[in-house]
Amino acid sequence: MSARLLILAALLTTVIPIFVGAGAFFVALPWWTDTVLSWDLRMRVSGLQFVVSDEYVGWATSSDQSDFQTRP
Repeated sequence: MSARLLILAALLTTVIPIFVGAGAFFVALPWWTDTVLSWDLRMRVSGLQFVVSDEYVGWATSSDQSDFQTRP
């Protein structure tokens, strides 16, 4: 009977929390990646401006909206 209690105690203190932690990680992973990627994309898109001139057509990027650097 003591071996059974020892195995049960080991399961309750080590194996089950590992499975619960792994489950919580995989449940939270899509939410976290979506949050990080959408934040990064918003930051990048907010600094873009579509520029058309006689020489080129392309996107312009700059942290300062008055001074755009053009990239065809």
